[in-house]
This record gives sequence, C-alpha cells and structure tokens, in this order.
Amino acid sequence: MKNSISLNRKHIKIFLLLFLLSCTGFVAAQEDDAPLSLRDRLFFGGNFGLQFGSITRVELSPLVGYRITPRFSSGIGITYIYHKEETFFSDFETNIYGGRVFSRYELIRDFNKFIPLGFNGGLFAQVEYEPLNIESRIFHPFGHEADRYWYHGVFAGGGLNLPLGGRASVNFMVLYDLNHSSLSPYTEPYVIRFGINF
Repeated sequence: MKNSISLNRKHIKIFLLLFLLSCTGFVAAQEDDAPLSLRDRLFFGGNFGLQFGSITRVELSPLVGYRITPRFSSGIGITYIYHKEETFFSDFETNIYGGRVFSRYELIRDFNKFIPLGFNGGLFAQVEYEPLNIESRIFHPFGHEADRYWYHGVFAGGGLNLPLGGRASVNFMVLYDLNHSSLSPYTEPYVIRFGINF
C-alpha cells in the first residue's frame, strides 16, 4: 500500500533478536524473588511529554503491563500526540495516534546492593514497537497520495526506575528508533520519555 511504510527486514530481525535475547535472559537468570500474585503482576501507568514554543507538542501514552517474572514484563499502550507548528508563512496543527507493544527487563533492581547511592533505583532494558498514524500534508507532503500514512517505529534502549513508595515508580528512559527516517514524527532517531507506573 502506498500510504503505509513497511518495516525494513533488517530492522525486524534486530527487533526480534533483541526480544528473544531479553526472553532467554530472563529464563536463564536466577531470580531469588518470591512468586508474584496477579495483583503484583499487573501494572498501569504511562508516559507523557510537553513541548512549547514555535512547536507545541502534547503527548499522552497510557499503558497496561504484565510482569511475566519479577524482572521481565511486557505490555501494550495507546499513543496520542497533539502537534502544532508556527512558521513564518503559516500555522498548522495535527493529531497523531497509534499504539505500542513493549518488553522490559530489569538489569539491576536496586543500586544499593552494588553501590550505596542513597536511593534504591534500578536499571532496565526495553524494546518497543510503535505504529503511528500521521497526516501526510504536514510530515511528508510530497511522498504520499493518501491523507494519512502509518509510520512503524522500532525502539531499543533503556532507562532508570525510581520507586516512589508502594507500587508507584517513576521511569526515565532513552530509546533509539532503529527504523528512523524522514517519515518519522520524531525529529531525532532517539526519544526521551518520562513515565509513572502503579
């Protein structure tokens, strides 16, 4: 289809390799944690972002996840981005929407076990697939006959998890889009995300 951007086979292979490595890693790892109840396995939360200036951008991305083991989790989410640009010639605004599927593995659950830093944050690795529906006239005006097209982001990276108490935690992550191109709504191949989980 002309209005759909297909994934490069190389990037699909990289994404599958990262996913399989994370799966085999959690199976092979010795986990000394107690078994999780269903309530402990499910978590909710999401990411959000704000940008103001000549480009105004508001991003909301709620998610639901499931802890397969105490360290390995997977989940799904939806993404909505409001985008407005002010240029010398004109102003325009658009809505971007889509979803995502992710897998996350906690490499370090508590820094204090290794180095007494004074906080019990952790480090995790994450892979993610994020298809987004984008308006052609704004992001790719000469490349598509259709009004909108799908962009397929394939992300890999990691971040910090900082517990707030109870089940709540804050995540800071940096992800790199292995499929980045001029069709992406993100200006750079990497994205920085801030989120909260419960």
